[in-house]
Amino acid sequence: MIPDFIKKAVENFKEIGQYRELKIYDRGIDFFSNDYLGLAKKLVFNVSDVNLGATGSRLISGNSVIHEELEEFLSNWYKKSSLLFGSGYLANVGVLSSIASRHDTILYDSLCHASIKDGIRLSLAKSFPFPHNNYEKLEKLIQNSKGNVFVVVESVYSMDGDSPNPMVLKDLVKKYGIYLIVDEAHSFGICGNEGRGWVYENQLMEDTFLGIFPLGKAAGAYGAFVIAEPLVIDYLINSARTFIYSTALPQFLVKGIYENIQFIAKANAEREHLKILAKQFQGQWIYPFIIPGNDNCKNMANLLQKKGFLVKAILSPTVPKGKERIRMVLHSYNSLEEVLDLKNCCDLDN
Repeated sequence: MIPDFIKKAVENFKEIGQYRELKIYDRGIDFFSNDYLGLAKKLVFNVSDVNLGATGSRLISGNSVIHEELEEFLSNWYKKSSLLFGSGYLANVGVLSSIASRHDTILYDSLCHASIKDGIRLSLAKSFPFPHNNYEKLEKLIQNSKGNVFVVVESVYSMDGDSPNPMVLKDLVKKYGIYLIVDEAHSFGICGNEGRGWVYENQLMEDTFLGIFPLGKAAGAYGAFVIAEPLVIDYLINSARTFIYSTALPQFLVKGIYENIQFIAKANAEREHLKILAKQFQGQWIYPFIIPGNDNCKNMANLLQKKGFLVKAILSPTVPKGKERIRMVLHSYNSLEEVLDLKNCCDLDN
């Protein structure tokens, strides 16, 4: 027996062009994955000397020497304390659901990732979105907020490829004493000295209360780490439910993450090549090719796929209606010729 609402929902998804299905794409030029530096495709270590499973949460049986070695490396790298989470989603939900009390306020950019919004929903704090990168509206919200005020932004927005204004955020921190939280999912590995991220590149480390670094993009792996002051990390260990009640990342994966991050720190040539490619798309390694209408967008994606480009249509309601798009993602392993071919096929110079 299947409830009627499930049958009707699936039928409705198909009727309105919002039906999703899983496919395998194994041929073509990659312009859709988040593997910015190609690390997800590399065999970087021998797993024979580490366990497959973690056996439990970090607070019970899942902690290990390799977990603590990686956190120590990250803490030294950023000159703050670090904590590993099971995924970017778990990090965002765990941090944002626990970091503010019912007396506090969370303000967040309207284009923040779903995991950020889900974490905020689970929080006891009052919460309000502000229009994307609209700092006049944000400042008014800050002025009218109660308790501690946490402001959440992304360093690079996953669907638009743009960034906040770092100087405005720095000024707001100094003026109002807000607690700035930055999700570095799409900047870690690419921005800043040794790929340490957008906050580091823009000299916002002292102004940022907490940084969240998902590892499924440029790091080519899975999981996430959080950077904050030691007392904040202690608080999360004792309060973030997605950390307390989740099985730890397996040792083999933590070892791979460690090796990939060490590669990232030395990947200057790869970062430079990626930035050269990004100049073809207004300096963005994520570029939204807007094609209004779900059907129109899917048709364009199918056309590009037939030409050998691996791209995906991003449809409403994932993005606002009328803002459907081909999300073009550049990588250090794409050639300039491939990028120019894609650009020409989309007629983006006109």
